[in-house]
Amino acid sequence: MPTLSTEPIAGMAPFPAARVPGDFPTELQALLWLLRCAIGNEKDAWDPGWDKSIDWAKFLACAERHRVGAFLHWRLPARAREALPSAVLGELGRTAEQGTHRSLQRASQLVRIARQFADSGIPVASVKGPLLALSLYGELGQRHAGDIDLLVAPDDVERADALLRAQGYERMEPGFELTPVQFRQIRRFKRDAVYISRDSGIRIELGWRLFNIAERCKAEFEWRDFAGQKIAVLRPDDNILYLFAHGARHGWFRLFWLVDVALLLADDRTDWPALARSARGLGVERSVSQGAALAGDLLGAPVPAAVAELSRNGGALRPLLAYANRQISKDVAPGALQAEPVSYAMRLQSAWRERWIIFRGRFMYAENWRILPLSDRWFALHYAAAPLLWLYRRIAGRRHRST
Repeated sequence: MPTLSTEPIAGMAPFPAARVPGDFPTELQALLWLLRCAIGNEKDAWDPGWDKSIDWAKFLACAERHRVGAFLHWRLPARAREALPSAVLGELGRTAEQGTHRSLQRASQLVRIARQFADSGIPVASVKGPLLALSLYGELGQRHAGDIDLLVAPDDVERADALLRAQGYERMEPGFELTPVQFRQIRRFKRDAVYISRDSGIRIELGWRLFNIAERCKAEFEWRDFAGQKIAVLRPDDNILYLFAHGARHGWFRLFWLVDVALLLADDRTDWPALARSARGLGVERSVSQGAALAGDLLGAPVPAAVAELSRNGGALRPLLAYANRQISKDVAPGALQAEPVSYAMRLQSAWRERWIIFRGRFMYAENWRILPLSDRWFALHYAAAPLLWLYRRIAGRRHRST
């Protein structure tokens, strides 16, 4: 089985701390080879020994778990298709067909929601989603369509919440009525809330911060015409940094986020030195270093020298890479979301202020307010009770899993 090279691409800088794990399952190794072919970064031939060692049902489950089946269907070159059984190609085709349907459904919903926000006078931007698929992939169906991600200013959260709920979206996280003080706490310690449509089942993430809990939303936007509706999107540099920060926040446990990064790293129109300076200013340099190193190691993406310079401290990067590799290779249930440990979230940050806010926010968990309902007048008691409530949730969760 060929190993994934850690050699830098000509003209690009290496990541000294990056190491490709040697214990990835065969199916994942094969999937990575196919993704490199689809991106255009693979020069080695398919290993014939894989044909006997791959469990193709597991391979398809791996492709689904990483949400890359449609991308492979549309992008694989002929030499890579010849390595796959016809039944596998057929399943990838069905995945692509379903993906196109999902993309069109979410695109239609995005247009409708953007129009409602505009009519209500609430500024909103689309993050990732259909507009990213069009700009980065060229077609809606090539990138997995999951949630609809919206971004509003922190001061507009309550109005946006009311609008979504009036349109048939149920808030799931937190899934109960919030008092004015609780809403202020949510805005202070969290970055988003989750809603699900009672009719379509489509999930919306309403966010009010892009990068750090400590920041207010200061991103600048551009306007795109999409299906007859003007929709705001992040400017290119903010968009790139957000995609790195988002993938890192979730430990890169789905490969399609790394495919985004690999495509971005290959775009020579980006001013990478300026982007690296912005990453340092926003405190997301470790997220950028981690994502670029993984995209280089696993997907063969070129790593600009300015990005490689962000990882001078290899000691800080090494455990982040190890954690992400474990997340990428482990089995997870379809549709499962990963709850990242607070130690990992804090390690992504270089500033102690941000680490403290993250740590404090984990104790100020909205579920506490359901377990211990207090009036706004006595809300401050939740701070004193937070450690005990955290312990209660842990014990209750273990009992639930054991039953």
